[in-house]
Amino acid sequence: MSPIESITEVFQGMKSLPAAIRLSDSRLLLACCLVLFVSTWTQAQPLGDLPSARYYASRELFRMGSVLEAKTGFQEVLTRAQRSATDGWIDSVPTMVMLGECHFHQGELAKALELYDAALAVVLKFPGWIDQFSLGDNGLAVSDAAVKGVNWFKPSQPSTSLSLPPSVQMQIDVTQARADAQGNIIAPLNVTARLDSTEVLRTIAVALARRWQLLGPLAKHSPMTGPMILYFSNNIAQQQLWAQASWLVLRGLATLSQDETLAAQQLQTAGFLNNRQNDYFLTPIALQIQGEVAAKKGQYQAAIIHFQDASLLAAQYLQFDQLSEALLWLGDCGCANDRIDLLDPLLAASSWSGKKSALAHVAGLSASTELCIRAGKLAQAKKLIMQEASLLKPNRNALPRYQARLAFNEAILAFSENHAEAGLARVNEAVSQMRGSAATGAIPAAVFQKQLTLDLLAKGKITLADGDSILGQLLSEPSRMDWELSPLETIAALSTSAIPAYQRWLSLTDPTDVEKSLVRLNLVQQRQVHEVLPLGGRVFSWKQAVLTPLGELPPDVRPIVQAALQQNPQLDQLPQQLIAATEAVRKLPLQLDERQIKGDQKQLYVQMEELAEQLDTQLMLQALSRRPLRRFAPSDWNTDLAQQQLADGDVIFGFVEAGDELVGVAITNDTKLTWRVPDSASVAAKINQIYRQTGLVKNSGTKLTSKVTDPTAEWRATASDLYDQLFGSDPAISALAQNSRRWIVAPHGPMWYVPFELLIGPSRSPVILNSAIVYVPTISSFHLANASTLPADHSAVMLSNFFSLDKTQNQKEAQLVADAADHTTVIQLEQKNAPSSQWLRCRIDEVVCLSQQDADSANLQVLPVDNNPRSRLGEWINSTLKTPELIMLPALETSIRTGKTGNGNEIFIPVCAMLYSGSRGMISRWSVGGESSSRYLQRIRQELTSSASISMAMRRATIALWAEQFSTAGEPVLLPVGNGADILTSGDHPLFWSGYMAVGDRAPR
Repeated sequence: MSPIESITEVFQGMKSLPAAIRLSDSRLLLACCLVLFVSTWTQAQPLGDLPSARYYASRELFRMGSVLEAKTGFQEVLTRAQRSATDGWIDSVPTMVMLGECHFHQGELAKALELYDAALAVVLKFPGWIDQFSLGDNGLAVSDAAVKGVNWFKPSQPSTSLSLPPSVQMQIDVTQARADAQGNIIAPLNVTARLDSTEVLRTIAVALARRWQLLGPLAKHSPMTGPMILYFSNNIAQQQLWAQASWLVLRGLATLSQDETLAAQQLQTAGFLNNRQNDYFLTPIALQIQGEVAAKKGQYQAAIIHFQDASLLAAQYLQFDQLSEALLWLGDCGCANDRIDLLDPLLAASSWSGKKSALAHVAGLSASTELCIRAGKLAQAKKLIMQEASLLKPNRNALPRYQARLAFNEAILAFSENHAEAGLARVNEAVSQMRGSAATGAIPAAVFQKQLTLDLLAKGKITLADGDSILGQLLSEPSRMDWELSPLETIAALSTSAIPAYQRWLSLTDPTDVEKSLVRLNLVQQRQVHEVLPLGGRVFSWKQAVLTPLGELPPDVRPIVQAALQQNPQLDQLPQQLIAATEAVRKLPLQLDERQIKGDQKQLYVQMEELAEQLDTQLMLQALSRRPLRRFAPSDWNTDLAQQQLADGDVIFGFVEAGDELVGVAITNDTKLTWRVPDSASVAAKINQIYRQTGLVKNSGTKLTSKVTDPTAEWRATASDLYDQLFGSDPAISALAQNSRRWIVAPHGPMWYVPFELLIGPSRSPVILNSAIVYVPTISSFHLANASTLPADHSAVMLSNFFSLDKTQNQKEAQLVADAADHTTVIQLEQKNAPSSQWLRCRIDEVVCLSQQDADSANLQVLPVDNNPRSRLGEWINSTLKTPELIMLPALETSIRTGKTGNGNEIFIPVCAMLYSGSRGMISRWSVGGESSSRYLQRIRQELTSSASISMAMRRATIALWAEQFSTAGEPVLLPVGNGADILTSGDHPLFWSGYMAVGDRAPR
């Protein structure tokens, strides 16, 4: 009896124990295992057999889900091996691979890949190892008896099972033995009589398959891929059919890295013996990989058949790790293809696994749960989740993949039951689990591949051309199969920082290829939106889709939305009900205090809020679904569209930091240019220098107002240097910047802190004197800035405290701004946050993010970010389908006031909020406040009433402000200069106007 059979028999004897004791307590399990192992060790395995009995004990722990303990056991096997030198022999392959499997399940992909490669490197060192054994003759036992209970699927075709010997006799010349300086034996001695060759072959297969899964497009560029294909392309001398078939399976798995289709064909013929009559120990993995290749192509029916057969045979051969993989894939394919009929068989497989393997049991429960939810069996799904949580509790730190899937299923269940808050919390937990940690890295293979590509590029291990091609594949939008097969992994990969990879991809672009530079620069800027708002694009797309009549949807979108509406009629009903409720509320008097909302009015408010919450919940459920609706991003770049919308004198400037340089693009209605700005670090230094010299940074000492406003002030020289650095390297770029009537600026990262308004151009005056300036989040967002929208019912100006120290004076200044235009509602900082008037909430000085709301037309909507109400810009429109026409945020604070340049998000996100909500508006880079701010905003409001765009209104207001005088005592931003001394200063002081940014450029209707 082999060690694996002996230990398995002992564990089978534990069946009579209560289930809670049998599987849930990993410490008790470990103790039982070690006691039983020590007592049977020497009797179960001859001393010379390899791998050692310790290996099988560790593999049993792995089977039971005790990954941490199993990892410790495998590590001890490697360190205590007495028949392998430090460079290893073929018997060390299983231990290395299974140790890699432990790291893989813990999310440590880099370490796992290192071990798989190390194991395969050992294989390459011993090219003739399999021919050193006596494998016996072909007269092996054939059986058609299945393991009891393994009948949850009907096999796709009948087959019989081939019984192989547990170990094989070596045929090695003892004289080949040699020892190293430490006495370690490099060649096996004659006492090493037998080897479990089937385990060696099985683990080689696992290593080859995992490399393909982990490396993705990098696999064909791996230096090990070519040698592995060549190695297994050589025929072996062994004539036994199972050995020949095994070698062909390994050849197919090695081929995966270069040609997945060819590999699947090779595995199809090699996975069975004798014209597909006999299956054997490598058949499960051959079937599984064929299933994965088919699934990746969207061939779900074929994939399901492969995975069904793989699950039956993995159970037949007690390969519980392979069984768990097959069950998870079956669940994914079943959900992707609406195969609810797979639920009962999966539950049967899960129940059977509960008596054999915690790993397979958890996989079966996870796969069954989502199918239960899709079938509407929510009560049963809840029970399955409780079982899974009970099994995973002792192994919380060892199986993060399963923990993440559990949380994801809990989120889907919560949203299905209209429990939005619980659902959002579980989504965050699931994504957090998949993101891993700084020590282990992220779990999704795509994240690992991006980082590995960057590392290999930095070390010169792959060519720039290969790196460019690989990043192009890795950074593309998720495919239909990505969303259908692995929504959690896709969401986690999209929300894990990848901007460095995008920037590197941009830096690899040929500078003369202007169109490619434009596309890639826009993608870098888009990525910032999605890293801040990981689910934003999906919710946005679904909201737009359900608010649009089916007949008006694009042909590729229509069937996806139609299927969702058929499955969930609420998606069709709730928007119409919410529109009606919102219109009813808008006809009521505008109440800012909930105590004034009574009777029928309050009932209408409550109804509107409940409908909005239900719709948001259902849209979030769709965002987590396996339907491949393309997520909304700030649009893809379209040169023709942009140039059609640009007027004479308009220029779009886009900037992205890429390594040590900045990539800049400029587009007019007849020109497109790209250029590089070297030494991005010096750009950041000049930004900080300008702010210190103008007196913004508080720790820069006493502010000398007269010097700052003097024509020879030092900030002017720095602003001129920065202008020249950004625009002066190319005469064509310099001419565009100097002669343009309007700049549309799309910065990125630290470039959001560049005060383009006060840069000094060749005219020796600030840019804003000659050009209007407006900001958009991405270069492709320009068409939104020019979009024609209907005015909202209430034009609103939201004001913070103006930075004023005098509450009465602050309210007076705010009212003066409001009086400059009709239909303006003033909301003070201390306004009560009444639940029944959510759409009027505002804490502008705390606004950093967006909310998931509709705008005032079907194609302009606000993006969501998270479940924290205080972090939602637009909380005041939480229950409406419209947005204010104008928003002003004059009292924001950014990191630049401390003398630091951050990632730009505190500016970038409010800019997104305004533009994508359909509003026009302005924000500030820092709180200005005081009398100057009040006059400035009044003037902007007055200019806007004359049908000026916001950028032109701001330019006119700025120039008008320069001619005015202000008392420093009434300007908090100038303190301590104004403290105790009534000093007059002119309005051309840069802190009064350069902090303001125009967002979008819609003119009033």
